[in-house]
Amino acid sequence: MAEPNVIHLSGNNFLNNQNDQYPGGGDSPGFAPGQVLKTKRLTNAQASALSKSSIGTLYAGIYQYVQLLSTASQAAVRGNACFWASAANYMSGIVTSDGGATLEGRFAGVFINVITAAYYGWIQVEGMASCAFKSSVSDTTDGNAVRVTTTTFTFDSVADATANATYGTSKGVVGVAMEAAASSTVSRVLLKGNGRNF
Repeated sequence: MAEPNVIHLSGNNFLNNQNDQYPGGGDSPGFAPGQVLKTKRLTNAQASALSKSSIGTLYAGIYQYVQLLSTASQAAVRGNACFWASAANYMSGIVTSDGGATLEGRFAGVFINVITAAYYGWIQVEGMASCAFKSSVSDTTDGNAVRVTTTTFTFDSVADATANATYGTSKGVVGVAMEAAASSTVSRVLLKGNGRNF
Protein backbone atom coordinates (compact mmCIF):
# COMPACT_ATOMS: atom_id res chain seq x y z
CA MET A 1 0.00 0.00 0.00
CA ALA A 2 1.34 3.44 -0.93
CA GLU A 3 2.17 5.90 1.82
CA PRO A 4 -0.50 8.58 2.26
CA ASN A 5 2.03 11.43 1.84
CA VAL A 6 3.32 10.21 -1.53
CA ILE A 7 2.04 12.12 -4.55
CA HIS A 8 2.58 11.45 -8.23
CA LEU A 9 3.81 14.23 -10.51
CA SER A 10 3.47 13.42 -14.19
CA GLY A 11 6.21 14.19 -16.67
CA ASN A 12 8.01 16.75 -14.52
CA ASN A 13 8.79 17.52 -10.90
CA PHE A 14 6.70 20.68 -10.56
CA LEU A 15 3.41 20.81 -8.68
CA ASN A 16 2.34 23.92 -10.61
CA ASN A 17 2.84 22.31 -14.02
CA GLN A 18 0.37 19.41 -13.84
CA ASN A 19 -2.35 19.24 -16.47
CA ASP A 20 -3.12 15.53 -16.67
CA GLN A 21 -5.59 13.92 -19.04
CA TYR A 22 -5.78 10.95 -16.63
CA PRO A 23 -5.21 10.96 -12.84
CA GLY A 24 -1.48 11.19 -12.21
CA GLY A 25 -0.75 11.38 -15.94
CA GLY A 26 -0.07 8.65 -18.47
CA ASP A 27 -2.65 6.62 -20.36
CA SER A 28 -6.08 5.57 -19.08
CA PRO A 29 -6.70 4.96 -16.18
CA GLY A 30 -3.61 7.04 -15.35
CA PHE A 31 -0.56 6.41 -13.20
CA ALA A 32 -2.38 7.31 -9.97
CA PRO A 33 -6.16 6.84 -10.28
CA GLY A 34 -6.52 7.11 -6.50
CA GLN A 35 -4.87 10.51 -6.33
CA VAL A 36 -8.06 12.58 -6.85
CA LEU A 37 -8.80 14.62 -3.70
CA LYS A 38 -5.41 13.69 -2.24
CA THR A 39 -3.80 16.55 -0.31
CA LYS A 40 -0.22 17.52 0.36
CA ARG A 41 0.99 19.88 3.09
CA LEU A 42 4.17 21.69 2.08
CA THR A 43 6.66 23.90 3.90
CA ASN A 44 8.01 26.99 2.15
CA ALA A 45 11.16 25.11 1.17
CA GLN A 46 9.20 22.15 -0.23
CA ALA A 47 6.77 24.42 -2.09
CA SER A 48 9.63 26.40 -3.59
CA ALA A 49 11.35 23.21 -4.75
CA LEU A 50 8.11 22.08 -6.46
CA SER A 51 7.56 25.46 -8.18
CA LYS A 52 8.19 25.97 -11.86
CA SER A 53 9.43 29.56 -11.63
CA SER A 54 8.27 30.53 -15.12
CA ILE A 55 4.70 29.81 -13.93
CA GLY A 56 4.98 31.21 -10.40
CA THR A 57 6.19 30.62 -6.86
CA LEU A 58 4.33 28.30 -4.49
CA TYR A 59 4.30 28.94 -0.75
CA ALA A 60 3.74 26.90 2.40
CA GLY A 61 0.24 25.49 2.56
CA ILE A 62 -2.04 22.64 1.60
CA TYR A 63 -2.55 21.58 -2.00
CA GLN A 64 -5.21 19.23 -3.39
CA TYR A 65 -5.45 17.19 -6.59
CA VAL A 66 -8.74 17.72 -8.43
CA GLN A 67 -10.41 17.42 -11.81
CA LEU A 68 -11.72 20.44 -13.71
CA LEU A 69 -15.37 20.15 -14.75
CA SER A 70 -15.62 19.13 -18.41
CA THR A 71 -18.20 21.85 -19.14
CA ALA A 72 -16.29 24.69 -17.43
CA SER A 73 -16.27 27.71 -19.75
CA GLN A 74 -13.93 30.10 -17.92
CA ALA A 75 -10.25 29.33 -18.42
CA ALA A 76 -8.62 27.79 -15.34
CA VAL A 77 -5.48 29.89 -14.91
CA ARG A 78 -3.03 30.69 -12.13
CA GLY A 79 -4.57 32.83 -9.40
CA ASN A 80 -8.22 32.34 -10.32
CA ALA A 81 -10.73 30.89 -7.88
CA CYS A 82 -12.38 27.50 -8.31
CA PHE A 83 -15.61 26.25 -6.80
CA TRP A 84 -17.64 23.14 -5.95
CA ALA A 85 -20.54 23.35 -8.41
CA SER A 86 -22.64 20.66 -6.71
CA ALA A 87 -22.63 18.13 -3.88
CA ALA A 88 -21.90 15.36 -6.38
CA ASN A 89 -18.90 17.28 -7.75
CA TYR A 90 -17.65 17.86 -4.20
CA MET A 91 -17.78 14.13 -3.49
CA SER A 92 -16.00 13.33 -6.78
CA GLY A 93 -13.28 15.98 -6.55
CA ILE A 94 -14.49 17.99 -9.54
CA VAL A 95 -14.13 21.78 -9.41
CA THR A 96 -15.37 24.46 -11.76
CA SER A 97 -13.63 27.63 -12.88
CA ASP A 98 -16.97 29.37 -13.45
CA GLY A 99 -18.00 31.70 -10.63
CA GLY A 100 -21.42 33.09 -9.77
CA ALA A 101 -23.62 34.25 -6.93
CA THR A 102 -24.66 30.69 -6.05
CA LEU A 103 -21.09 29.43 -6.02
CA GLU A 104 -19.26 32.19 -4.14
CA GLY A 105 -19.77 30.36 -0.84
CA ARG A 106 -18.59 27.07 -2.36
CA PHE A 107 -15.00 28.23 -2.80
CA ALA A 108 -12.71 25.21 -3.32
CA GLY A 109 -9.31 26.83 -3.75
CA VAL A 110 -6.99 28.68 -6.10
CA PHE A 111 -5.60 27.41 -9.39
CA ILE A 112 -1.79 27.29 -9.36
CA ASN A 113 -1.48 26.77 -13.13
CA VAL A 114 -3.56 26.26 -16.27
CA ILE A 115 -5.76 23.16 -16.24
CA THR A 116 -7.72 22.05 -19.31
CA ALA A 117 -11.44 21.26 -18.92
CA ALA A 118 -11.90 17.60 -17.85
CA TYR A 119 -8.17 17.33 -16.96
CA TYR A 120 -6.56 16.94 -13.53
CA GLY A 121 -4.18 19.13 -11.57
CA TRP A 122 -3.39 20.71 -8.21
CA ILE A 123 -5.08 23.66 -6.53
CA GLN A 124 -4.11 25.41 -3.30
CA VAL A 125 -6.66 25.17 -0.50
CA GLU A 126 -4.85 26.65 2.51
CA GLY A 127 -1.77 28.76 3.27
CA MET A 128 -0.26 31.70 1.42
CA ALA A 129 -1.55 31.64 -2.16
CA SER A 130 -1.18 33.81 -5.25
CA CYS A 131 -4.65 35.18 -6.06
CA ALA A 132 -5.79 37.17 -9.11
CA PHE A 133 -7.61 40.35 -8.10
CA LYS A 134 -10.46 42.00 -10.00
CA SER A 135 -9.94 44.97 -12.28
CA SER A 136 -10.95 47.51 -9.64
CA VAL A 137 -10.04 46.43 -6.09
CA SER A 138 -12.34 47.94 -3.44
CA ASP A 139 -9.58 48.72 -0.90
CA THR A 140 -5.87 47.96 -1.22
CA THR A 141 -4.93 47.96 2.48
CA ASP A 142 -2.61 45.14 3.55
CA GLY A 143 -4.41 42.80 5.98
CA ASN A 144 -7.91 43.35 4.55
CA ALA A 145 -10.43 40.56 4.25
CA VAL A 146 -10.24 38.90 0.84
CA ARG A 147 -13.35 37.48 -0.79
CA VAL A 148 -14.26 35.93 -4.08
CA THR A 149 -16.14 38.36 -6.27
CA THR A 150 -19.84 37.67 -6.45
CA THR A 151 -20.22 36.97 -10.15
CA THR A 152 -16.72 36.05 -11.33
CA PHE A 153 -13.67 33.94 -10.58
CA THR A 154 -11.36 36.67 -9.21
CA PHE A 155 -10.84 38.17 -5.75
CA ASP A 156 -11.45 41.50 -4.03
CA SER A 157 -9.84 43.16 -0.99
CA VAL A 158 -12.45 44.74 1.27
CA ALA A 159 -12.01 47.36 4.01
CA ASP A 160 -12.99 46.17 7.50
CA ALA A 161 -15.38 49.06 8.11
CA THR A 162 -17.46 48.43 5.01
CA ALA A 163 -17.23 44.66 4.51
CA ASN A 164 -20.43 43.69 6.32
CA ALA A 165 -22.42 46.71 5.16
CA THR A 166 -21.46 46.09 1.54
CA TYR A 167 -21.75 42.32 1.35
CA GLY A 168 -24.07 41.40 4.22
CA THR A 169 -22.59 37.94 4.65
CA SER A 170 -19.19 36.36 5.06
CA LYS A 171 -19.79 33.38 2.78
CA GLY A 172 -17.44 34.76 0.13
CA VAL A 173 -14.54 35.54 2.50
CA VAL A 174 -11.61 33.20 1.84
CA GLY A 175 -8.75 34.79 3.78
CA VAL A 176 -6.75 37.96 4.40
CA ALA A 177 -4.38 39.98 2.23
CA MET A 178 -0.69 39.36 2.96
CA GLU A 179 0.28 42.47 1.01
CA ALA A 180 -1.51 45.42 -0.54
CA ALA A 181 -3.72 44.03 -3.30
CA ALA A 182 -3.50 45.71 -6.68
CA SER A 183 -6.17 45.81 -9.39
CA SER A 184 -5.80 43.20 -12.16
CA THR A 185 -2.75 41.75 -10.40
CA VAL A 186 -1.83 38.49 -8.70
CA SER A 187 -1.15 39.20 -5.01
CA ARG A 188 -0.53 37.03 -1.96
CA VAL A 189 -3.41 35.98 0.29
CA LEU A 190 -3.47 33.84 3.43
CA LEU A 191 -6.21 31.32 2.66
CA LYS A 192 -8.22 30.03 5.63
CA GLY A 193 -9.09 26.68 4.03
CA ASN A 194 -12.84 27.04 4.59
CA GLY A 195 -13.76 25.26 1.35
CA ARG A 196 -11.33 22.36 1.42
CA ASN A 197 -12.63 18.86 0.83
CA PHE A 198 -11.01 16.67 3.51
